[in-house]
Amino acid sequence: MHRMRENFLTRNVRRLKAAFGRSGISYQELSERMGGSPSASTLYRVFSGECEPRWSTLAAIAGALGVRPVEQPPPERVPVGDFALPVVAEGRAKPGGADATVRPVRGAGRLGVSFRGLVACRVRGDALLPLAADGEHVLCDPRLHPDRARPHPLLAAPVALVRLRGGRLIIRRWHHDRRTGRVTLRTVNESHKDARGQILAEEVDFREILEACTVVGVRW
Repeated sequence: MHRMRENFLTRNVRRLKAAFGRSGISYQELSERMGGSPSASTLYRVFSGECEPRWSTLAAIAGALGVRPVEQPPPERVPVGDFALPVVAEGRAKPGGADATVRPVRGAGRLGVSFRGLVACRVRGDALLPLAADGEHVLCDPRLHPDRARPHPLLAAPVALVRLRGGRLIIRRWHHDRRTGRVTLRTVNESHKDARGQILAEEVDFREILEACTVVGVRW
């Protein structure tokens, strides 16, 4: 993975450096086109190979130079046993640590119904405690719907990665009332409570759920 990332950076920095040379502008002028960030000195260090730029920085440089957007980096992969899982999403606690939301990882493609095998989600923040701590990975099985999954032994309910209409992604405990067709999505970390002291939860119509797969393990 390190070599793949290194090759990705080398290819893009080389291409952008050539475009910068053709532009005939200075580092300072390029920085000004980008609103002053990154600075001229940082741009010099990027093009000279003295620092490793972020993908967003490379994309911003491409835009400022008027060239096509840079290729996206290959998705990170998490080794599990003798094979590797694509990290398709990253879970991140909202400000204040009150929720667990998920966003697709850049370069991993759209998180949809075409999962193949297990997928991984990187955890940021404490919204998934005690299931997973900051920096760990939860493993999800897209073939196992939470309605068919056994309850998690610590949480008395399956834990699911859920995609709702509108594209929102969350990881929650799954409680499906088939009589009413409603699903209660309750936060994993029970210390996260609302103003009334109740554990954070939301109830949604089952038809509002576009996709749900079960969290089946944790990669420490």
